[in-house]
Amino acid sequence: LRLPPFRQLGPLALMLGLALLLFLGIRELGLALLIYGIFLVMIYLGSGKISYVIGSLLIFFVLGFIGYALFSYVRSRFAVVGIDVTSWTAKSEDLYQKTGGGFQIVQGLIALANGGIIGTGIGLGHPTFVPVVQSDMIFTALGEELGLAGLFAIIGIYLLIIYRGYRIAIQARDSFNQLLAAGLTSIFAIQSLIIAAGNMKFLPLTGIPLPFLSYGGSSILANYIIIGILLRISHNTAMEREGLA
Repeated sequence: LRLPPFRQLGPLALMLGLALLLFLGIRELGLALLIYGIFLVMIYLGSGKISYVIGSLLIFFVLGFIGYALFSYVRSRFAVVGIDVTSWTAKSEDLYQKTGGGFQIVQGLIALANGGIIGTGIGLGHPTFVPVVQSDMIFTALGEELGLAGLFAIIGIYLLIIYRGYRIAIQARDSFNQLLAAGLTSIFAIQSLIIAAGNMKFLPLTGIPLPFLSYGGSSILANYIIIGILLRISHNTAMEREGLA
């Protein structure tokens, strides 16, 4: 892999340092993953060089592993999802003994299993069974009441929004709007992935809200702003094509 020029290493080091500070310093894993994920997408779209992305990922994982080895609270967060130096799986009964939210994970998985294929029905679930279900664990509450079929429908809607967002980015006439649309769509995509994976025990819970579904006025407002900007970019592109802008 070819290393980027020295003058371009500054932004790479800055974003890497910010992500690690959030993760290791103030224990904001979700925000660190979100910011660094968006950064990787933007650096690839802006430079077109996959080597930058691969190099940044390798450095992030190496430093993250060092943090895992040095800090007990980092190990406890990953131990909840069964990620430790000896195993990638954890028994449900063992999770109750884990620090950092193991009980919440188990309750969420039980709720998902209770939903089955078609769910218990809207309003017929047991939302109080899962701690902080209105924000961190909303995906499991939906899975219980709507079932696997309902979750697939929700995921399908998210994928449609993400697809349309990237289509808007591709069709934009200038690089600024292309990068803006791609970055905003990536925010939506990455936070959806992080919270869904956390609810299903693939990642540690992070506290990131699920777009349009988790409780929180600021989150809903931010996502509506993202959609509004994407629609504006799409409208401007259409007007430019028709020669009206």
